[in-house]
Amino acid sequence: MRVNTWLLVATAVIVLSGAFYMNSISADNATRQLQAQLIEAGLTISEISIHEETLKIETKSTSNSSEANIEDIKTIRKIRNEVRSGANGAIKNVDLKITGANAQIIYNGVSNDITRIPDFSNEIVGKLDSELAQEAMYSELKTNGVSVNSVNVTNNVLGGKLATIVLTAEIPEVDSLVPKMEEWITSLNDSYDVGVSQYELTINNKDDETLLYLTADLVYRDFYSWQST
Repeated sequence: MRVNTWLLVATAVIVLSGAFYMNSISADNATRQLQAQLIEAGLTISEISIHEETLKIETKSTSNSSEANIEDIKTIRKIRNEVRSGANGAIKNVDLKITGANAQIIYNGVSNDITRIPDFSNEIVGKLDSELAQEAMYSELKTNGVSVNSVNVTNNVLGGKLATIVLTAEIPEVDSLVPKMEEWITSLNDSYDVGVSQYELTINNKDDETLLYLTADLVYRDFYSWQST
């Protein structure tokens, strides 16, 4: 009887060890896959690991100061889009650190449950194709008297459409244009079902110097921006 008991215990240990080993392989594969996808998207990664539902990642910035630059803001969006795409398993939380060219910490934060759509929001799909949505967006901006440099609407990897908008404005106009842009896009979604779920807004001055860059997700309701000082 004692022999049988030890045999059962030994078998249980082997099974648990095997499960742990397989989970480790699975996590390693998911990490390598995610790292490859983010590098392909243009990120410079110093460290990356996945533990249960949390992605821990450190990226390198080209910034020489302690302030983020536009590429750092794009990095945050790329990571969030990749996690939310669901292509890398059950990641829900992101522990992100961005370090600058001189090893200074530019960004260090943990975001939990980023794959959950807030209760006050909904998925945005839309009925118009990208070309018609782009025409509607351009027309709305011109109607509101905005100096439009370019508008480009494409399919968003998370569903709906991604609008990439470049405007020309003066510094005093910048702060008022940001909330207006969300209002105009929301109005287009509600009235014409254009389906813009995410947008990137760049505002330049007349000398083509960037005054503001904003990336906004209207489904998950997060907004990240860079503004010149």
